[in-house]
Amino acid sequence: MIASAGAVPVGDGARTVKFQRSDLSVSFNADLGEGSVLVRAAGETHEVGLISTVDGSPQFYLDNRVVTSAGESIKLKLEGGSLTRAVLEDTLSAYKAVYGRAPSELSGSLAQSNLSNFKNEFSRLRQQNFVNTNQAVADMAIRNISFGKSRIQLGYGNLTTQIGDFSSIGIPGSVWVRGLPGL
Repeated sequence: MIASAGAVPVGDGARTVKFQRSDLSVSFNADLGEGSVLVRAAGETHEVGLISTVDGSPQFYLDNRVVTSAGESIKLKLEGGSLTRAVLEDTLSAYKAVYGRAPSELSGSLAQSNLSNFKNEFSRLRQQNFVNTNQAVADMAIRNISFGKSRIQLGYGNLTTQIGDFSSIGIPGSVWVRGLPGL
């Protein structure tokens, strides 16, 4: 049985369950341009991510908060590493195996914890950088969270953001990131 990510809301009090890198698997279907990310933990397999190819670029939805088949809320944590980084590495390998080349970009929208982390970093940087535009602050902030750091480490460090849906206090509510090869 595969428990799906986001099947039931997982509260902040969820138990953390660690897993090994060998318990992570990425599957990719070239015909559909889609894939999934699975983690074996707590005695079952959990779907923690979905991959879709948009304009030749793999895009991800990852959520390490899952509910077991017994109804227990758990938060999965890769022991000694970053789930985001591991999924990016495995997806790049699968993409290269299927298409014979690396993707031209690693872009995508921020959601859930990535969006929350971005908002916090944007707010922190905005307070320190009154003279910079919101765009400049957003482009700095993305480099300081796992979404951006992982892409930088894998050679997709030319990051730019598109921001919108600003709150009443000036924090973006939607963020799309374009990640191109380079610094």
